[in-house]
This record gives sequence, C-alpha cells and structure tokens, in this order.
Amino acid sequence: MKKMSNSIIFRTCVFAGCLFLAKPCLAPLVSCIYCGDVTGDLGLTARDFLTVLGEYGQSSSGQNPGGQSLQCLDFEFSLDDYIDLYDLLGWDWGEYQISEGLTSNLCFDICLTPCDSPATSSLTFETPTATPRASESNGFAGSLLISGKRFDAVSEDFLSDRLYDCNENYNLVGGPYALPNDRMNGRLVRDHNDQLYQINVEDGLVRLSDFSSVIPRGHGYSIGREPRYGQAADVYIGLQDVGEDTWGRPISDVEFDAAGYVYVTPVIVDPNIGAPYAASAKLELSQNDVPPYHVLEIYDDPPLPNSNQDCNNLHEIEVDDHGSVYVINSGYTNNSDVLWVFNDDGDVNKYALQSLDIYGPVGLCCSSYDNSRLYVASTMSEPNADSASLYILSTVDLALVQTVNINNMGHITDITEDPNTGTVWVAGFTMPLYITYLPADLSQMTQFYQPYLAAVAYGNSGPVQATHLTNAADLALPLSIEWIGPIPKKCDRANLDGMGDVSLGDLAILVAQWLQAPGIPSADIAPASGGDGMVNFFDLAILAGHWMENCGP
Repeated sequence: MKKMSNSIIFRTCVFAGCLFLAKPCLAPLVSCIYCGDVTGDLGLTARDFLTVLGEYGQSSSGQNPGGQSLQCLDFEFSLDDYIDLYDLLGWDWGEYQISEGLTSNLCFDICLTPCDSPATSSLTFETPTATPRASESNGFAGSLLISGKRFDAVSEDFLSDRLYDCNENYNLVGGPYALPNDRMNGRLVRDHNDQLYQINVEDGLVRLSDFSSVIPRGHGYSIGREPRYGQAADVYIGLQDVGEDTWGRPISDVEFDAAGYVYVTPVIVDPNIGAPYAASAKLELSQNDVPPYHVLEIYDDPPLPNSNQDCNNLHEIEVDDHGSVYVINSGYTNNSDVLWVFNDDGDVNKYALQSLDIYGPVGLCCSSYDNSRLYVASTMSEPNADSASLYILSTVDLALVQTVNINNMGHITDITEDPNTGTVWVAGFTMPLYITYLPADLSQMTQFYQPYLAAVAYGNSGPVQATHLTNAADLALPLSIEWIGPIPKKCDRANLDGMGDVSLGDLAILVAQWLQAPGIPSADIAPASGGDGMVNFFDLAILAGHWMENCGP
C-alpha cells in the first residue's frame, strides 16, 4: 500500500471482481472475492470485523457510498439482508476459527443440517475450561451488567469481550471482567433464581457462576412429533461439529420463566420426512442427562403455500407472566421481519413489523412492570446515525403504542428493564463519522465507535438523551445489557405453577415433592437465598403466607 502525504491511504478497491488501484475510497473497503475476507487482503482478521462494523445498520442488498456491494457482509448464520449484531458475532466466530487453527478459511457452507451427509445426534464436545477471572457469584455491585467489546489499539485488540458492572449513574463500579472464553459472547440472561448466564456462539448457554455450559453444543434430541409435518424428528440446539464441518445455528437468545423452564431460539428441527427448518423450543433442564435438557415443546408457524418469506432467521425470544411466548424473525426482503405470539391457549398470532417501520428488529423486551408493554428497536439506519427509536407495542394486539426517540445513540443493540420502576435501559453505540478508511497499522486507529446508554423512564414520551459511557473503562461496543438489581418479590416464589396466583396448583406441586429434593418447578422456596435442598415445613409456611394471593405485577 502507498501512503499519501495527508495520511489518506491509496487502497486496492474491488468492483465487479476486478482489482485496480483507485483514488481514496469514500467508504471502508469492501471486497467480496474471497471466503470470509471482506477487505481484499486474502485473510480474515480484526480488520474484517471492523469493516463490517463500519457498515452497521445498512441493508446488505445495497451499496455503500463508494459504490461497493455489501452483500458479502451478511454472515451465513443469519442471511437476513441486514448488517447487524449477528454479522458481528459471525465474523468474530470466523476469525476465531482461523486464529485457533480450526479451519484455514471460510470457503464452506454452514447448512441447517450436514450439507452432504445425514445428521447424527451422537456428537459431544466438552466445554473449554480456564481459570475463572470474573466474579464466581452474582454479587455484582451495580444494577446493570453490560457485555461488550473492548478497544485496545496498542494491542490491536478489538474483539475481546468483557463484562462491565455499572450503576444507574452511568459509572463503572466493577470490572471489566474477562471470561474464560472472551470471544463470541452475545446475550446476557437472568433466570428465575437470579443466576446469570451468557450465550456464547461456540459454548452455548454458559452460567457465569461456574462458567459451565448448561445448554452445550454438539447434541441432538429426538422427539416423537414435530409441528410442521407431524413427523418424528431430531432437534439440534447450537452449532454442531467443528471447523469446515460446522452445521446448525448458534443459539441467539434464551429466556427463563418463573417456573424455571427455558425458552431457546433458534433450534433446528430435522424431521424424518420434510425439509429441516428453524424453530424455537421450550426446554426443561436436567443436568444429569445427555443432553442436559428435555425438549418439551416446539414453537413453529409453518409458512403459507407459495410464501416467499424467509423465516429461518429467528433472533430473539421472550415469555411474559401469562405464559405467552414472543419470537422475532429478521429479514429485509419479502417483508420477513416478523413477530409471532404463541399464546398459552395454543393460538398463534403473526405480525409484520415493517408495517410499523421496524426493520431488523432487535432488543425485544417484555415488561414485567407493565405486562401490557413490549419493547423493541430497529437495526436499520445509516452507519453514522445520531439517533435511534425505541418502539413500545401493546401485548394485547401488537399495535404501536408509542415511539421514543433517543438522541446521541445511532444504533440500539439491547434493551432491559428495571422491574421496580418500569425504567427501560437501552444500550448501543454511535459512529459519529462514516469512516473513510482503516489505517494499515491498526495500532494507529482512532476509535470510530463510541458506547452509549440511555434511561427511558416509564411514561416518558421522549426525546431522551443517551449518555456517552466515558466512565466504563475500555468498553467500546456494548452488545448486551441485563438488569441485575433487585427484583420485586412476587409471592416469595410461591407461585410454583406460574399461573399468576398461589392456589391448589401450587400446593399440588409442593405435596408431590414433600420431604424430597426439589424437582422442576422447584418447591424448595425457603430460605429465599436459594432453598435448603429439601421441601419441608419452611416451604409450606411461605406458600401458606401467600395463599390465594395475586402474584401479578
């Protein structure tokens, strides 16, 4: 490469598959001629990740201001025609595969099931072990836990993940904490017992208290009947196999309900007869079994005949206090941005989000403060956008209730809620200037993306000003946020069956576990710190104290 006197770099630009020396490019170089390499240097490094980040928010079916196609920036994990969070995780995974020697390039397809051979459910992979460096308890000091990527230009480290323990004054009060696997980390999740987890592309759902994979990759689970074709099927959760043989889809999102059941998206359903498809699932964890869970239910809404929607890009899942399950699919073309509601009575409702100007939905969050509310954001925006929108939908009919504009934050990556006050916390980032080039020496790169956090008080119609997280150490790119502060007590966990009150159903569960180790759902509800390992009079006293009490928000 040749450097000009004004420090702008002459770079090799790519158009129509031909290489030529061009004038200074108007946008980050995007090259689509080699597998996984999007910068034209015939390698896959942090430079490719940063190039994808620089085009964040656009449709991959378009072009950047330099006239370069963005199609190759849409990673195969989620071919939804958006350049979004899942593409960043994909390139993070790709660079990890190559740097760890698991493959030499990404010149291979990642099919839903094995591309050239029948699927097998006998594969098992051990979770990588390492010396824990983050807190081995959930005793964080703040109310908000943010997971994101650090920026360390000196070490050219732009891909490492850290946990940042923050308070409600936008200050770091703990960390940054490094995880044993400090790459490819996505959503943070909190369960019904206040345990914290994080989704890792390679390792599945990882519990932060001991860094064990509670939903690991590399397993299949057989079910007698799947909902689309009515066939026996194998269900695969997480990526399967390794390197060039990788298939399946990584877990994108997980949610726990009050009874301890786990809801996961996506899962791959491979029926005995019929094409494999992506769906969502309800699981019961069973740590002594292989795999360590049972698949209880598959959530799927089969496409209509001759439908051209692509509904294999399931990204997020939520469950409300009434047992309704919300699932989001992302897809720019053919109106494939879809929100499904799987009601507890078996009815399924489907909503086209683009009709509400929501493109590339992200950050789905069911309110537990006001169960009539559902929060979501849109991925699609200009890379250098200086504001974003929080959409408030009604859980009754999915109508748009309100749009709250958030200034200073160009891109929303995740949303969480303080269940005590209804305040919604929105994490994201902004890129003040559309970057014109990446320096040849990344150690000289100026940080072109900045972390932001916004608090939207319940009832606030906006606009809201996001705060630049200047007191969060080396946090540069927030990817997930979770409320880790106190949660209002709802019947002291005596609502065992999740039906919203304490009544005969809860008593029946307790009686079935009487003087035994707890089952699922657990009737071991006393003491509040996590029970004592036995269902006894202490638990009965809690249940009796809340008898016939309404446990709703």
